Amino acid sequence: MQIVVHHLEQSHSTRVLWALEELGLEYTLRTWPRDPKTWRPPPGLAEIHPLGQPPIVTVDGLVLAETGAILAHFTERFDGLRPEDPEERERLRFWMHYGEGSLSRPLLVKLIMFRARVATKAPFLTKKLLDHVTKKVDERYSDPAIDQHFTFIESELA
Repeated sequence: MQIVVHHLEQSHSTRVLWALEELGLEYTLRTWPRDPKTWRPPPGLAEIHPLGQPPIVTVDGLVLAETGAILAHFTERFDGLRPEDPEERERLRFWMHYGEGSLSRPLLVKLIMFRARVATKAPFLTKKLLDHVTKKVDERYSDPAIDQHFTFIESELA
């Protein structure tokens, strides 16, 4: 079996790598750099999958995209990730989708607000206003949501 993981720096594909390591499967890692100006994936990834958005995994020529779909493929194909107990299977399904669904939204907003603050070269007053707005978004949305999610995760892990 030949597995190739197309990994974008600082992306969700880390979850796929983690699963492959847990399964003990051999794979080839192809790391792609982000565009330093736009922070977007490089255009070459669209030649592998039309969305051009990692994670993208090829398994014996089959092209898989989207973290949840990739993890579902591995859990259906390999016993190491497929619990026998139906309740544990539902917990697995929840955690596969939770990371990309509920948890990722406030983290993404936090990242966007941070990048807006540090990457913007604007006149002084515009920069002050932008700093104020992005900090308020963090204060009123991102930080409380992230706290709620981390509290939930901690309670589940306990």
